[in-house]
Amino acid sequence: CIDGNNNVNTNDFLITFSVGSLNIPGDINADGQVNLQDILVIVSDFGKTSGFNPAVDVAPPLNMINIFDVMVVVRNWGS
Repeated sequence: CIDGNNNVNTNDFLITFSVGSLNIPGDINADGQVNLQDILVIVSDFGKTSGFNPAVDVAPPLNMINIFDVMVVVRNWGS
């Protein structure tokens, strides 16, 4: 707040912010957790080189769903 003498009282400030979404590596379904649900999404596209959910392709080599994509989930399990 600014008083009548244009002095700023820093004790009166409350700063708030929100984060739209946190990008958690391995959180394929974007529910804020890395768990079995993310593995199930990858399994449904495993081995595909086209026609897959782009959110599943989280690790190089890109444009194919493979064990490297699964490992991103495993490494971040429980996050």
